[in-house]
Amino acid sequence: MNNSELANTFCAIRNGDKNAFDELYQDLQTPIYTIIFRITWDKALSEDIMQNIFVKLFSSPPDSSVKNFRAYIFQMALTSPQ
Repeated sequence: MNNSELANTFCAIRNGDKNAFDELYQDLQTPIYTIIFRITWDKALSEDIMQNIFVKLFSSPPDSSVKNFRAYIFQMALTSPQ
């Protein structure tokens, strides 16, 4: 997903569209997991951190003030407590 598509997806998620969240998850779960795993080298911990990120994105999606949604999401992965 490019930044424009992510902006539209988060708008849909804020409006309660669970299918939009499913699409976001399907598109980004592998790259997010990969980054986290390269930091932790622990499969279970990496999965837990990834799931926590997606829970946060679902319960509190970023608003339109975010300029680069992909960077925002990956920053969450890089700064999540291990």
